[in-house]
Amino acid sequence: MLGYLWRSKTGVAAVDDTPDFVEAGQSEAALALAASLPGSVFSEQSTRYHESVSSYYSQNCTSQRPGCIVRPRSTQEVSTALKTLRPFIDASFKKQESDATSRVQFAVRSGGHAFEHSMSNIDDGIVIDLSLIKTVDVADDCETTVIGTGNKWDNVYTKLDAMGLAVSGGRDSSVGVGGLTLGGGISYLSPLMGMVCDNIVDYEVVLADGTITHATATQNEDLWRALKGGSNNFGIVTHFTSKTVPFGKIWGGYFYWTAGQMKNLLRAFHEVNRPENFDPHAAGPILAFAYQSALGVKGCGGSIVYTKPEAWPAVWTPFRKIWRLWSTTGIRSLTSVAQEMHGLAPHGLRQAVFTTTIKNDLESILHFETLYHEAAEKVKHCYKLTFALTVQPLTRGIFTKGEPNVLGLEGRDPKDSFVIVLCCPGWTRAEDDETIIAASKALIEAGEKFAESRGAGERYRYLNYAAKEQNPLDGYGHENLEFMRQVSRKYDPDSIFQRAVPGGFKLGMY
Repeated sequence: MLGYLWRSKTGVAAVDDTPDFVEAGQSEAALALAASLPGSVFSEQSTRYHESVSSYYSQNCTSQRPGCIVRPRSTQEVSTALKTLRPFIDASFKKQESDATSRVQFAVRSGGHAFEHSMSNIDDGIVIDLSLIKTVDVADDCETTVIGTGNKWDNVYTKLDAMGLAVSGGRDSSVGVGGLTLGGGISYLSPLMGMVCDNIVDYEVVLADGTITHATATQNEDLWRALKGGSNNFGIVTHFTSKTVPFGKIWGGYFYWTAGQMKNLLRAFHEVNRPENFDPHAAGPILAFAYQSALGVKGCGGSIVYTKPEAWPAVWTPFRKIWRLWSTTGIRSLTSVAQEMHGLAPHGLRQAVFTTTIKNDLESILHFETLYHEAAEKVKHCYKLTFALTVQPLTRGIFTKGEPNVLGLEGRDPKDSFVIVLCCPGWTRAEDDETIIAASKALIEAGEKFAESRGAGERYRYLNYAAKEQNPLDGYGHENLEFMRQVSRKYDPDSIFQRAVPGGFKLGMY
């Protein structure tokens, strides 16, 4: 990287002459990658290696150290990377099980927003970092947009907002396009357009053997459907072509309440989420209850959005009646609202996630408040902890609109509505891991058990919120899981993405 510039503490530009790739200590696979992709492979001595590692959302991922990082600049370079790796992967997996440490494995990274360890990073293996594949190309008729997997939603929204357009995408501007979309994806536009994945008309995919192909409703239709929620099990998606719609200003922002309002807020949430109150422009609410150990206080916040420039539409009346400390709501752009969400989710903390889905049963929802207070007591001594519980609707628009997928939500009674519950603490000290993770897991499991006792249980788990041990693919249903296995056998017959990509949720084939 001779000639790469960085800004010194004195403010004077200095030359960073650290090498891109140092061969000493590297595996044969890494050496082959460096030879086949000169200028795109970085070892630990490289500044760009550390830029990539340090830019993950969670400390869980930034703590990992891959052997090298590949940053492809095009789909063709992704293909070259997989073709180069393939013989080393095959050879390493032919060895005895006892020699598992010598296996060649890799991780695939889009935006790096995964909560959990090893989801998009890997110790000692190889990371294929897609962050340089950042196309945002609107079709001449403005009906579709080709989006590079390496984008974060901020890049996408900023360009489309200026054109009076929108796609169904992430609610946090810093989330990566790839992970969110392949996990299903919930958007501010989901009540109107369905899940984010439901609006993808074309996936450009690099298969395990390096073949570049497309998956659409008429070409590789089975792969097209499997990618709609099937995560990283079938190949590396380099570009998504998304349905695009005319779009202007919206009304929305954040509200803040005192902890004493929790029950009133949950009752309002339940009322808004009743099927007869469904409004396709009402996004959310996302309610968050958080305990800050540094201050010793609890508070409540919430995102409320209406995807038309209409202040206080009737659907939000139950929340308008609740006294609040302040709000940031107003007529604003989609980009602005997504950027605000990003600003409320600090990066660099240790993270845990546990989620569940229940029916919109008031008693079950209120029981989570009781469980939250009990769990907060167990962790209140932990250093610089934010212990958060969130609830958000899974409305009928999400499972009645869009294209076929594998999420297992189709066929739900339109008279039903569901609630996603997420416990997502962030903290600073590794010594607090066990206490916080145990409390979070127990909270969600106890809430699930209570809901099930009332007939309000639900098998679906939103993949992008799930803990590794929860394996949300099981919640898609046996038929969908078996379908994904068939697709895997067809497009990845040697199970490279099952065996050599340990991150994410696998199909249970080995």
